[in-house]
Order: sequence, then C-alpha cells, then structure tokens
Amino acid sequence: MISTIDKLHMVRFYHLFGKDGPLCGILAYYRDKTVNLCSADAGFKELFDRIAQVYERESQYSDIIADDETRQVLQAANAFSEESFEKCLSSYTEHKAPMVVSKAFSHIYILPIIKYVLKTLYRTDAGDFSFADKQRHWFGKGVIDALNKGQDLHFPYQIITHPAELYEVTLRDVLSVGNTLELKILYDVDGVTVSYHDHEQSYKGYIDLRVLKYNTVLKHVLTRKDAVILNEETGLSPEEGVYPKDRILKLTATEKNIWKAYKLPWGETFFSAENALTGYLLFDTEDEGMEINHCTCFQYLTDTDKARVTFGKYSLRLYEREDITELHLLDPVLPGSGRYREKYSGRIYGGDKNAG
Repeated sequence: MISTIDKLHMVRFYHLFGKDGPLCGILAYYRDKTVNLCSADAGFKELFDRIAQVYERESQYSDIIADDETRQVLQAANAFSEESFEKCLSSYTEHKAPMVVSKAFSHIYILPIIKYVLKTLYRTDAGDFSFADKQRHWFGKGVIDALNKGQDLHFPYQIITHPAELYEVTLRDVLSVGNTLELKILYDVDGVTVSYHDHEQSYKGYIDLRVLKYNTVLKHVLTRKDAVILNEETGLSPEEGVYPKDRILKLTATEKNIWKAYKLPWGETFFSAENALTGYLLFDTEDEGMEINHCTCFQYLTDTDKARVTFGKYSLRLYEREDITELHLLDPVLPGSGRYREKYSGRIYGGDKNAG
C-alpha cells in the first residue's frame, strides 16, 4: 500500500507525548484514503520515505495542506545538494562496470560479526574456542573453520545481500551437527542491528549499535527458551587520535576533528561525526589486503534529547587495495533522499590513487 501512495491532499508530521517525546508520527491523506503511523510502528520508515518523495514531486504543481513544522521537516529531508556532492566526487571517474564485485568481498565486513556471535554462543559451553587463521570463501559462500576443546569445527555459510544494506546469513552445523544458525544484519541511519537464532537449541540473540545524542551504546542480549543468558549494554568510549583517512574526509567534505572513533568487539573500527544537523556513520574493515569503508550520511530532521529523527542523504562503500581504488554509491537507507536515489544510487567510480 505504501508504495502506491500519491495525489497527496494533506500531510502532518507530529510528536507524541509532547515535543520532546520519544516518538513521532506522520499522517497523510491521499486520494480518499488515510495512513497514520508512528516511529514505533513497522513500516514507519518506508512511509516517511514515500511521503517525502511524493511531497517533493507533487508540491511543485499541487497545493498540499501542511503546517509549518511539517513543511520544514519535509524540505529538510529533500535538501540534497547535487553541486556539493559532485564536488566530493571530483577526483573520481565514473565506470560503466565495476572492477570490484561487491559480493566477492562482503565476507570481509560480515564475517567479523558472525565470528563474534559464534564466540558468544560457544562461550556458554565454557570451552576453548578459536578460529583458523585462513577461511574458505567464494562470492558470499564459504566455510568458517574453528577449534573447540580440541575438536575441529566447520561452519558452511552463505551471505545474501538485499537492497538498503540488509544481509541475511545462514550457517550450518552450529552447536550441533545439522543445526542451522540464521542472522539478519542491517545497517541504517542510527547504527547497525543484528538479530540471530538457531533452529534446534532455541538460542535467540540481538545486537544493537546506536549513536545517540550524547553517547554511543552497544547492546547485546542472548536468550535460550526464555532464559536470559546475556544482557549487556555498554557505553562505548572514543579512542584518542584515530580518524578516517583523507580520502573519506574528502568524500564527506568534513574535517577530521569532528570524528569520533570506537573499536567494536568484533574488530571493526567505527566512526561517527556530526556537522550542524548532518551526521555520518563509518565502518572501517580491512582483511586480505583490502580495506573497505562503508559510510552513511544523514540529516537530523528533529533534534531533541529523547528522539532524533534521521533521514538518509547518501551511502557509499570505498574499496582500497594496493592495485585499485573503487567507489560504489549504494542504495540509500530508509528513509532516504529520493534525489540521491534517482541520480546516483548504483553508480561506480574509479579513484585517482594520488588523490587520497
């Protein structure tokens, strides 16, 4: 239903429980129908994304009823500057086809999360658990080799990549022969979430990395048959003197002193930054001679102590190896800029090795 919304008559963006309340909502009257969701509802991000796109297009030729706050929020959501973005891309040349196939390198940033989950599950058995130095992988499929209490373990896996930075992972023979572990990993404008469960032994887990207004929090919960095994919430402390590389600073048009760096428990370096009402999230992973930087830029549409409504501006992944530098412009996270999605999403650029 959301994807078919058009011919807007009225839109209202509103707050629940007062202006500083933890939830917001969006109400739209279109054709002869009404839709109304709050930020706690499934589908809110998709609705917000659709309303922002339709409002930008239809408000140019039709009168859409909206109060001042709603207009300000929707105008801020659609304030994507192509001129500024093109300037960030000035040292890159567009390519018709990629030299780096994303599927062949997704294991570099996905496997560290998977291994962290495996360590958590096998830690409950109080046994010695370690991974082999080299893993076997091929275009999103492979085997993770490990050692547990002197026993060789082998976990066949498959990574399926979906639009908007959603990954589904299936692992076999986890905890017992024939048992399957399934994970969903989602990168969005607030951080990253990981949910996982196995089929035979009833483990369920949830990892949530969130950038809040005043701190960055990592939460990890693991249950088994409704019994809580692990419930950790940690405020991460930034590392001193660690910044993104110059090439990322140029791509984001930022100064290094606004960035904060955090070491995540699965080994990745995570950066966050704010510049006025624009925010940035950056994941930096390196393995097998390839460094991958995944950056999301977003706009804060509201800025309160309890609720910060964000809207994606652009998302990119930078691959750097000794012999190649390549930039992939990704599908925007939801909700995200329709202008960016229409003109830039999916483009591939080669970089000047001397530009960074």
